Amino acid sequence: MSNATSANNLQQTSYAGYEYTKVRAPLQLEPLYRDAYRNFGWNLESSEVRPPIRPLPLLPAIRSNMTTLSFRRDRRIKNKPLLQELQRKADYSLDSIARMERSKRSIATSIAVVLGIIGAVFLAVSLFMGALGAFPIIVGAIGLVAWAGGAIAYFGIRASRTAQLNPLIEQEQEQVFQTGEQAARLIH
Repeated sequence: MSNATSANNLQQTSYAGYEYTKVRAPLQLEPLYRDAYRNFGWNLESSEVRPPIRPLPLLPAIRSNMTTLSFRRDRRIKNKPLLQELQRKADYSLDSIARMERSKRSIATSIAVVLGIIGAVFLAVSLFMGALGAFPIIVGAIGLVAWAGGAIAYFGIRASRTAQLNPLIEQEQEQVFQTGEQAARLIH
């Protein structure tokens, strides 16, 4: 009987219930997400990136810029309500960082695409005008300038947005670090 009782006690004391969560994160921010979640008692179980998608055989593959991180932690973690509140703050900051990182490129890309389309329209108009003197050449030149302007605008706007957003990103990163530090103290 003593062996059965000790085995039963061993099963009761070795039980650990876990809670699980999955988080989608930009690839470039994956280390920040890993470190932040570790401070809240989460242990990384796996990290998955979708395989590249090739829409047509001759086109280059489209690579995912997101990763799915799977975490787990002990359900009986100390100070769970406080940890959850701190984690909500950290998640908000992480989402803000990801949004700002995307906006560095998205605005610049949008303006470059618009200028490229305008340039293409001017070039098409100049081709359809045919040989009407110097006017089609001037219209075509405007189209080429718009194309070049799109490329130049992309790099200029991206540099400007980066300079504008980097201090805000650093503030949000500091918020993530502070909440993580507070959470680590609550756990230990």
